[in-house]
Amino acid sequence: MKKSVTSLDRNSKILIIALVFFVVAVISIMSYQAWKNKNVEKEKISRGIDYLTSLENRDVASISEQIDRIKASQTMEQLEADENAVWKAFDMAMILGDSRAVGFRFYEFLMDAQVIAESGRKITDVPDDMDKIKSISPKQIFLCFGLNDIKSGLWPEPEDYAAAYKEIVMYLNQELPGTTIFINSILPATGAGYASFEGYARIPEYNAALQEMAQENGYKFIDNSTVAYEYADLYEQDGLHLQKDFYQHWAASMIMGGMKQ
Repeated sequence: MKKSVTSLDRNSKILIIALVFFVVAVISIMSYQAWKNKNVEKEKISRGIDYLTSLENRDVASISEQIDRIKASQTMEQLEADENAVWKAFDMAMILGDSRAVGFRFYEFLMDAQVIAESGRKITDVPDDMDKIKSISPKQIFLCFGLNDIKSGLWPEPEDYAAAYKEIVMYLNQELPGTTIFINSILPATGAGYASFEGYARIPEYNAALQEMAQENGYKFIDNSTVAYEYADLYEQDGLHLQKDFYQHWAASMIMGGMKQ
């Protein structure tokens, strides 16, 4: 009888130990699963926050860009509506360029001394007029070259032209440390002008090279492609030169380009 009781006690102890191990195992598994789920949830929350932050940043940037575009559009409209405001902005400026730039002087938008421009001129002609430029002491200089430069054949590749242009801007900066230099994109040729010389088809390539050069060196580049497109009807019949009414829009584009930098 005692043997049976002893055997029963032993079996009971084994059963209790087994139950304890089982309970501990179940609790461990449940704890691990809870910990795992908690970490997964934390990761999901973290990803969600990152995603919402990216959306917020993207939306803010998008809204900011839209506001800038609206402001620029309104400013451009105001400038184009007020001719006096446009030309007043050039009070302390000079324009250097070719026959296209002559119109600023010919139509009396600016004083003769403020415009150094002649038919056939290229960017490399600028140093010849340094004495005249220094006598004016301009706060800004707007460079308006390109057609003759491309047609001359001196710079058959856009990168070569951009390198030559860089040398002139460097020279101006050295000679006129208090003057801000603006590089105007080359206005495209249209119609008969476009057909008159096959090289004019590469004007966008030359502009891209100039813009890249300007960005690499911290120079100020003004993209006139929009104004040229919007007012293409204000070109002369030769498709190269510009009617009187075009100049106010071009000048406004220069002002806006300067304000963005």
